[in-house]
Amino acid sequence: MMLKFPLRVTLPALFLVATIFSGWTGVSPASAVPPTTLVASAGLTPFVGEIAVPNVTRKVASITFTVTPKSGTFAEPVTGTYSRAHLVREGKVTADGVATVPIYGLYDNYTNTITIAVKSTSGRTERSTVTLRTSTWGSDCRTNIRSATRVVSPSATTPLDFSFFMLKGWVCGAHPIVLDIDGNVRWVGTVGDAQQGSTFIGSTFYVGSGSDVHSIDLAGNSEVMANLSSGGYADFHHQIDPGRDGLLLELNKHPDVESDIVEVDMRGDVVNSWDIADIIRSAMVEGGDNPSAFVRQGDDWFHNNAATYWKSRNELVVSGREDFVIGIGYDDHEIKWILGDPDKAWHNYRSLRAFALDLPTGTHPPIGQHAVSITSNNRLMLFDNGYQSANHDPSGSSRGISMPRQYTINERTGVATEVWQFEHTPSVWSSICSSIYQHGTSYLVDYASEDGGIRLVGLTKDKAVAFEYKISGSYFAWGWNALPIDFSEIRFR
Repeated sequence: MMLKFPLRVTLPALFLVATIFSGWTGVSPASAVPPTTLVASAGLTPFVGEIAVPNVTRKVASITFTVTPKSGTFAEPVTGTYSRAHLVREGKVTADGVATVPIYGLYDNYTNTITIAVKSTSGRTERSTVTLRTSTWGSDCRTNIRSATRVVSPSATTPLDFSFFMLKGWVCGAHPIVLDIDGNVRWVGTVGDAQQGSTFIGSTFYVGSGSDVHSIDLAGNSEVMANLSSGGYADFHHQIDPGRDGLLLELNKHPDVESDIVEVDMRGDVVNSWDIADIIRSAMVEGGDNPSAFVRQGDDWFHNNAATYWKSRNELVVSGREDFVIGIGYDDHEIKWILGDPDKAWHNYRSLRAFALDLPTGTHPPIGQHAVSITSNNRLMLFDNGYQSANHDPSGSSRGISMPRQYTINERTGVATEVWQFEHTPSVWSSICSSIYQHGTSYLVDYASEDGGIRLVGLTKDKAVAFEYKISGSYFAWGWNALPIDFSEIRFR
């Protein structure tokens, strides 16, 4: 779904004027923009800017920018294409035909070379280049990222289906942070530290803070898309995930702690909500159990840290770090299955055991898991931290090793089978936070709490390591979860 690209925050008045290079290819001035001088200017952060392109008449169909990659890098070039109609709608074309074209994905503290391609309605294209010297991103996180240890460097021999990913966090004064596979920061959020829930859809970042959902366009302009306070929701935590009809938001709703999910559509209107405490409490009462010792108001008994929509089943899949992964009917809000460690407290209740999936020999139950998602071949995938409960007795046990896993789930037979896993060599222990997500046929793994640092691993479909970075001496709060994204070749129609 291609989202609108609002430009509602005024760019700084003091711009850096760029050095211009001529390079227009010969086409008739009647069919495209004639040779001219372009001017590039700095934007809200060192990673964004804008270019003034003159003579954008009705004969112009679109304008494409391309940021030239640094020498010796392997991430794809950042490109973006704006139709003239889009620029006109956004008020970016003046009466005398000068278009202001937003640019993103720049390198900070670097002289960026940007190609502008103007395509006419007749199909002809003229190109020119402009340079823009950017300032340095002034964050302590920048120092940590740039001092990362390259365990495995990217190469042309081990390609991935993604070139960019976002680190989610709530420090550094920027959330999220976009990196390329070469380890360069290419974009940062502009609503401050915010809280840890965020995602990227189409051409827009969505970030949670308090009761607000902020949308941030690629130029860095932000606005409040939705405020959930009227529904009693406050304090974003963990994720913003894709839902069936919009965005799945994880917020507290007093007196519950980390056990409520609300879905808003892309206009910010509430379209669905799930009270996990009430859903589990009702099932326990119906099954003949007293839920008071398990579902405890005011206590972090569930610790919801991720949710996703399972389209083929029309189910909401929710991860509760303290207990299990649970499948809930998207519309009827009834429990369909539970996948979890039988050594934890939940398994002592007959009402919850009734929903438990059987695990054949060789299948490991997830323990303290994060980042549930559905793969392209319809499997449940998650990051299995292997860390016991903190707020239940019995708490289960810790494995001392963490790894991503995939499961097939047969609701008819009530069986969950582990069909894929990735065990890092040497093994990694990341007891909290962390994630794995698929993009195309590739994967990104974030071991977010290894020795207090972060280990980022790009995997091919055959589990070959395409890149690996170890960022030591940092705090998982600025990279507790990492999501691969389509940051290039975005079209604004």
